[in-house]
Amino acid sequence: MSSRQKVETLFEPNNKPYALEGVKVVEISYTNFAAQIAAAILCELGADVIKIEPLGGDPSRYVTPYGVLIDEKVGIPYFIENRCKNIVEIDFNNEKEKILDYVKQSDIIIDGYKPGELDHLGVGYRQIQNINHDIIYVAISPFGSFGELAEKYSNIPYSDLTAQAYNGYPTLIGNPYLQGEKYQYPLRAGIWVATIMAGVQAAISALVALYWREISGEGQFIDVAVNEVLSAVHLVPYIVGFFFEKHREKYGLLDYIIYPFGYYKTADGYVSIATPTDADFRALLKILGLWKIEPDWRFAIDRISDDVERIKELDEKLRQAASKYSSKKLIEKIIRYIQLYRKIPVLKFIERHVGAPVVVELYPLKRVLEERHWYVRKSLQVVRIGERDVVLPASPFKFSATRTKT
Repeated sequence: MSSRQKVETLFEPNNKPYALEGVKVVEISYTNFAAQIAAAILCELGADVIKIEPLGGDPSRYVTPYGVLIDEKVGIPYFIENRCKNIVEIDFNNEKEKILDYVKQSDIIIDGYKPGELDHLGVGYRQIQNINHDIIYVAISPFGSFGELAEKYSNIPYSDLTAQAYNGYPTLIGNPYLQGEKYQYPLRAGIWVATIMAGVQAAISALVALYWREISGEGQFIDVAVNEVLSAVHLVPYIVGFFFEKHREKYGLLDYIIYPFGYYKTADGYVSIATPTDADFRALLKILGLWKIEPDWRFAIDRISDDVERIKELDEKLRQAASKYSSKKLIEKIIRYIQLYRKIPVLKFIERHVGAPVVVELYPLKRVLEERHWYVRKSLQVVRIGERDVVLPASPFKFSATRTKT
């Protein structure tokens, strides 16, 4: 058995236990996909998740692209985020005791309703804590459960679009090459980035609280605001603005600091190019035949994008050079350059100082689905749904001692 095969067998599920085996989670989310994602992560890790929905089901069942319903019942997002949960429908107005029966025996509650709404129904944190003293209660809402905006906009429903808007995130997205007022419109991220980040943050918070409870015996209330999670992941634009003392233009094809760090058109497609160090950048100039401009752009401080117009000068030169090669030829050229220093013993010791630009082909989604690598890792799996085979994303978690549910 090869070393690669030995590593691969480490992650075979076999009869391994779940890391969160025995942990009981109750999710009461109602159209809040951030809450559904948080519970789905815990479910993948082995927790027993019960999703409580009102009579008639969660309306998010029917949120789906092009009206596609799986088994003519639920939409694609709902199916993916709820495939390992137990779904129960309860009359919230007349069957409150049923909900309380579930939460009495639970470790974690995921609340995706408007702040205070479950409390008003008699099944919020205050009521649950009275019957389950060490409960971990995770509330996920647009502005959180306290603060001026939380109170002012408590009735505004959750939306990834508004979450991005309140972070200023869309103002940073766009093509800096398109000038003029008509091009200065905001663009949202193509995926539900705030929703996903809020779900991940909520799941991590729940796990930290679970660990703390093991140490202290104390449960706690966790407050996650979907509209603020992006602030935590794009702090750099805020800070950079203070140092540059001016509003940062749209990034689009240009990174905050590192250059190059983006996508470049080749003769037959696109590649991503990154040069994390000065040595990597200088190596790229050699490979592309641009060494004569090296003195002007030698150090990272020369390539920080505080002056977008100046960076465009360099960017245009790199784009012109990259466009002369096919994606395959450009990558092969870079590999040959790197391998030169690995083959010669003396040069191998200075390889890091010589530099190695990171260049990979940009895959369209169809190509991703055809990539055998992801099936070997079981990151993608073919599932029979109705009369068709569908490729679905599997759990991204890979553990050697425990397994996951999807």
